[in-house]
Amino acid sequence: MASEYSESNKHVYVGGDAYNYIINWNLLTAFFVLSAAFFIAGTLLIATGSIIKAIRENQVTANNNI
Repeated sequence: MASEYSESNKHVYVGGDAYNYIINWNLLTAFFVLSAAFFIAGTLLIATGSIIKAIRENQVTANNNI
């Protein structure tokens, strides 16, 4: 039974209206989740870098005023 389904049938397109979307919805969902995760991680890294930079500049200014 396993020989009936080969790897070449993984992304087979059929001639229907929305059948192709139904077949590949899980792949599309995975790409959306991955891109959202990269967007959130990038935003957190930029925000963290800005906060650390502001803290360091504040420390340098405070040390110069002493």
